[in-house]
Amino acid sequence: MTMQEAITEWLAYLRGTLHRSPETVRSYKHDSQQFCQYAQEVGVSDPREVTREHLIRYGSALGDNGPATRRRKYACLASFFGYLQDVGQVASNPVHRIPLPRKPQTLPVYLSREQVQALVAACDQRKPWERAAVLIMVTAGLRSAEVMGLEVGDCDLESASVRVRHGKGDKERIVPIPGETVEALRAYLPVRVENGSQALFVTRQGHGLLLTGGTLRQMLERIVRRAGLADLGFTPHTCRHTYATHALRAGVDVRTVQDLLGHASIQTTATYLHSDTNGRQAAANAVAKALLGGKP
Repeated sequence: MTMQEAITEWLAYLRGTLHRSPETVRSYKHDSQQFCQYAQEVGVSDPREVTREHLIRYGSALGDNGPATRRRKYACLASFFGYLQDVGQVASNPVHRIPLPRKPQTLPVYLSREQVQALVAACDQRKPWERAAVLIMVTAGLRSAEVMGLEVGDCDLESASVRVRHGKGDKERIVPIPGETVEALRAYLPVRVENGSQALFVTRQGHGLLLTGGTLRQMLERIVRRAGLADLGFTPHTCRHTYATHALRAGVDVRTVQDLLGHASIQTTATYLHSDTNGRQAAANAVAKALLGGKP
């Protein structure tokens, strides 16, 4: 089996058996094809010929890619060779225990209340789907892939909630949404393009194309520029960071926030505790008052 044949079979397995999200499969396809091209350049066409040395040299060949990108690419290859090991195509997984670059501990970027309001106000009023999508992301803390995976039937506007499917394991959760988001969905649904798909967000281009990651990013970039927030390093995940940070700041306990965000580990949710400098200062003041009395 050639490297390309093995990748094609593995991607089909991810889609058909593991039911990985389209966004995940696209990402894995891109990263595995990149490694396949590198392998061909160094004269390797059979996955059984790949060694740890090849993989370490591949990491060096990635050039200016940051630690997070390198770790993602190695995770892709670990999954690929793990599959080949499971089906008996390779004797062992050569990615096992490959040294990974340390991931920098950066604090999440999030928007203030005023910045969120500016972002929502900058949505194109002629495109109700923009306002609905932005509010879903900001007030429900959804990942980009989860927004793209929403179906019309997932929206329960009477109970003000949405059912969210997470691509990592097909987990489902129910997330409440506020009245403003409910009203944005009520305004959008009557003008939603009908194209036979159950997807919630369908753009008007091409007679109703399904929302893709690229379309979502481009839409957000336009809105961010109009809102005057282009210098913040904004990404689609900033909306999720904003939701988590403000939920914790509002006093929602970390376990509830973990459940609402669909985090498998509470350690991931705890990252947002470190970014809440106001909350940490308030806690420090409370301790000082308890120890010293009077005003801290």
